[in-house]
Amino acid sequence: MLGSEITNSEGLTLDLENTHVESKVFLPRDTLCSGTSAEKPCEQPRRVDINGFKFGALEVMPYQSMPWQEWLHLVRFHTEAYRPGPYQELASAERAAGHDGNARRILIAQQRDLYDRAPKALGNWLTRRFHWLWGALAGYGYLTRRTAAALLVALGMSACLGLWAGHITDGRHHVAERTSTFSDLTGRPCTDVELISLGLDRGLPIATTGVRGRCDIDPDTNWATVFTIAIWLTQAGIWGLATLALVGYTGLIRKTN
Repeated sequence: MLGSEITNSEGLTLDLENTHVESKVFLPRDTLCSGTSAEKPCEQPRRVDINGFKFGALEVMPYQSMPWQEWLHLVRFHTEAYRPGPYQELASAERAAGHDGNARRILIAQQRDLYDRAPKALGNWLTRRFHWLWGALAGYGYLTRRTAAALLVALGMSACLGLWAGHITDGRHHVAERTSTFSDLTGRPCTDVELISLGLDRGLPIATTGVRGRCDIDPDTNWATVFTIAIWLTQAGIWGLATLALVGYTGLIRKTN
């Protein structure tokens, strides 16, 4: 199909459903699309059916490989409905060529297409929101570095809450101060290092720093409840991010549908 243009005023322009080609396939994107960007939809996209289409290799001309972004454009913007097969086939081809990073990007694009064009397949409103959040924080299990970065940010927030609590006064006491002075008329402040350790201690889901024996939030201060709830919420976020990082790294719940 080199140097040609395929048109059809109604219905499918090209039907390759369940077609198997063991050798190379020559199909430049501009054969079906007049757009200039592989990342944006065409004004009048020509529809194709490539569900079940298997190929040996994609080329725009002999000895010139077709960029995976161009085929992904056809899968995303030129098909009638969302289908997982074309994404999986393209990802497999890229992975077989040793391009694991490209394969991950293709599978991430698949999940975004699923969310955009087949949201009911994900389930109810809450499930769809989780799917969106999972994509934003973990790249659907394919971008664990993003999850790790978000986890570090959450831990930093927890440390900042501990530091902040130690610098807010309530009468003669600090919201976070020496535990030995909770019942005294005047409380004694903790050091900044202890306050940061306190925030991490309360934010970490499992491990502890051991600092709370000498520095903690004074429950009798007016702001104690506010900071305690804030740290609880941060801890819940850390739990969730740690779980996403674990399952993303191990590949336990990567989506393929």
